[in-house]
Amino acid sequence: MRRAVPICLIGLGLAALAARPALCEEHLQPSDSRDGLVLRLEDRLASARTSDGRVQRTRLRPAERLLSLYELESGWIAAGIRILDEGTELLLVERSDAGVRRLGVPVATRAGGPLLRTRPVGLSSDGRLVGLAWLEGTPGEPLGVRAARRAEGGGWEEPVWASPAGRRSQTGLVGAVLPDGRWLLAWSRFDGDDDELVWSLGDLTGWSPPRSVHERNEAADVTPTLFAGPDTVLMAWSRMVDAEYRVVTARWNGAGWDRARPVTGPGSLYPAFAGLDGDPYLIVRRARTRGWGLLDVDRSGALLRHAEAPGREGGRPALVGSSGNRAQILLAGDAAVRQATWEAVDR
Repeated sequence: MRRAVPICLIGLGLAALAARPALCEEHLQPSDSRDGLVLRLEDRLASARTSDGRVQRTRLRPAERLLSLYELESGWIAAGIRILDEGTELLLVERSDAGVRRLGVPVATRAGGPLLRTRPVGLSSDGRLVGLAWLEGTPGEPLGVRAARRAEGGGWEEPVWASPAGRRSQTGLVGAVLPDGRWLLAWSRFDGDDDELVWSLGDLTGWSPPRSVHERNEAADVTPTLFAGPDTVLMAWSRMVDAEYRVVTARWNGAGWDRARPVTGPGSLYPAFAGLDGDPYLIVRRARTRGWGLLDVDRSGALLRHAEAPGREGGRPALVGSSGNRAQILLAGDAAVRQATWEAVDR
């Protein structure tokens, strides 16, 4: 599942995040959706749209920021943060047939001093939220990776460390529940020279030591995104090569990751999976044109087709459908569904 970071928020500190411009609009969508769910965020209004055209509107409170979206059997849950005077707290907003409610979050176990809890990752299985992972630590210092299991009847079990805070930064957390029930987390960790991606598996007995996603290299590997479909688990991320980012993918083989493969040339970054009915698609930022690209990849992560969103700057678009050689997308600031043309790639 996908932890989608809105482009408007990338690189912003807490002060800038709190003062985010009211006209900054973005879309959140699950990494894989059955119903074409999209959440459009504009100022403090969150508008959920499904493939049948229904729209549900939810008003956010001034200090609330939503960062990721998960489709559940009963509706959806959006995860984000509440901005405090000296840190941030986790936020879960649930929408179901009963309406909108804010769920309780795992209890912070550290007493005293400001606390930063951010990058929440919802973990769902069989249409239910079963866990939550996030980054936690002291503002201005490296953060650690924590996780908690949802208790029966609601509430949370005590959080555990998947990777405690150390001397070096840990960022870009993503996660998914595997078919065998284990939790998979991945994130970017500075190794002293550059950022490298690592992963860890968790279950009732604890978490495995973080291991490398890819071979050691001299390139920065950042902004991972996960797709957990019924028959494949893929990761995509941005890799710096010759001073420009390009997007690469790798497939989970049950014990680790296959060798990474590039799916774009230079000048593409910030990938986010937007799967539809079990098929993986990626939305990427085009740095050279300041636009957005759509990538159709197969279950090994190889590129099949690509399309370019109609030229417009702004927040990340949403992919709401694909039929024949046409992709249907929603652009920031535009209520109408637009068409983009798929172009096959030589293989």
